[in-house]
Amino acid sequence: MKKGIVFFGPPGSGKGTQSILLSDRLNIPLVAMGQLLRTEVVQNTSLGKKIEDSLKRGEYLSTSDVMEVLKIQLDKFPDAWVILDGVPRSIEQAEAVEQYAFSGFLCIEAVVFLQISPEKVWDRIRNRLSCVHCQKDYCHKVDLCSNCGSKEFSKRSDDKEEVVLRRLNVFNEKIRSIFDFYNEQKKVYLIQADRDVEEVYSDIIACILPLMKK
Repeated sequence: MKKGIVFFGPPGSGKGTQSILLSDRLNIPLVAMGQLLRTEVVQNTSLGKKIEDSLKRGEYLSTSDVMEVLKIQLDKFPDAWVILDGVPRSIEQAEAVEQYAFSGFLCIEAVVFLQISPEKVWDRIRNRLSCVHCQKDYCHKVDLCSNCGSKEFSKRSDDKEEVVLRRLNVFNEKIRSIFDFYNEQKKVYLIQADRDVEEVYSDIIACILPLMKK
């Protein structure tokens, strides 16, 4: 059975940055749902065409669409630890992922909840750019994408102010039910995310390593 570490938090909280750090430094596969879905849109796949408008409006996708992409990605990895960024994002998705545990496919072991002030969210998102070719995000100016080597960057379509506000509202509507769902299982680790990247990572690794050593 695969063991999952979920990164959860509002837009701009650093989920992508921290999940990539953890993945690279501990050599754990990463499923970055937002990046995967944006790639579907860029590649103009059947799913990409279906979800493009919803992504641009900052809306959550249907559970069935998200679980379809998740299952395809998880099937690529062996039964070991895996990091999930951007899924689950609703109680319906959390319950769907929970079904994987019953089938012996995936069990969520930890939920890293990144807390951050709305002011810091806006500050980060205003400066965020995405690689045109692989959709990797950067919260600061870079000349070369470290993932694919591209020099082309653009603002994400869902980083427009009105879309970000909508995404924050949707997140705040859904946050309590998901938090309670995993907190009742004693799997939530609260991390203050409006600090230096390495400081945040240090707190995360202090929570995760003991779990991995069990």
